[in-house]
Amino acid sequence: DLAGRIALRNYYDQLPPLRDLAKEYGVSLRTVQNAVELLCQRTLVISDSTRGIRILRHPANKVICVFCNFRKGNSNDELIRTLRERIEADGYEVVFVDVPAKVCTDPSSAFWRYGWADGYISLNGTTDYLIDRCLKSFQMNVLAANRADRETPVSCVDFDHVLLLRQLVGELVRRGYRHIALSFTICSRLICDDVLAAFAELQREHGLVEYPQWRVDPVRDTDITIPREARIADQFRRLLGGVNKPEAIICYHKGMRFVKALVGEYGLELGTDLQLLGTGYGDLPSRGFIPVDFSYVRLAQELWATLRQMIQGEESENAALRLLPPEPADFSFLPSK
Repeated sequence: DLAGRIALRNYYDQLPPLRDLAKEYGVSLRTVQNAVELLCQRTLVISDSTRGIRILRHPANKVICVFCNFRKGNSNDELIRTLRERIEADGYEVVFVDVPAKVCTDPSSAFWRYGWADGYISLNGTTDYLIDRCLKSFQMNVLAANRADRETPVSCVDFDHVLLLRQLVGELVRRGYRHIALSFTICSRLICDDVLAAFAELQREHGLVEYPQWRVDPVRDTDITIPREARIADQFRRLLGGVNKPEAIICYHKGMRFVKALVGEYGLELGTDLQLLGTGYGDLPSRGFIPVDFSYVRLAQELWATLRQMIQGEESENAALRLLPPEPADFSFLPSK
């Protein structure tokens, strides 16, 4: 059959585009698509989001599958590059599979589609957790890179957002700030709940001032269906559009350039009227602007080290959550009250 003829040809690591294959074999595009789907079911080829249709030299033998969501643009280039380098350095083959939301509706289909690798990593932003739960139920090695709300416990490596909050609030309080607010758009209700609970505890501990309009809406502000910039702009209207303005805002976004640009719209000067602190993404600090990065290189290292331990039987099946601290913050640009 056509699938067998394709499998016997030496295309090295990647199949040509489907239209080129159809022309090569003198068949219709639909016939080629059916043949490639059959090869996918046999785990001889797989659609790799970073390299086209990949050929697996050793199916289900030293192959790692990484689920991403490239359509939403939240699979970090640095994270993917480092993951590939680390995994391939240990003699494994890595395949990146694009997983848009709701790609599977049936747990059994998730298994036959993806149950071919030695281990699986779900990166930040992968919204189809049904695959994770299915593979976990079949006792496959599955590791997540984000603390999502999961019905089935899945081992996880993530950043310690609560530790970052404690560090930033502690430094602000030490420098005399008491009117502190949060701006939050990370699309994880679990992380949001943890951060809000920790912030409430810090408010009581340090006597921080808060007004009702400053409070984070844990439903709307983490809603992935609303564009991130729209959610940030809405929050800043609540924070800076009224009479009572915070002295400092701690931001939980991926990068802070957008929030920095918003401040000028309200006639405020950073470092004098307002301080911005929070999760940076290669942002440079300046007066009143304190971005703190989480290391995606370290996240990649920990993800692969943890999954490799699971594959080798060194990690318990329900491994404890592993949280990574933020990079050191530069508080030299944060003035005292």
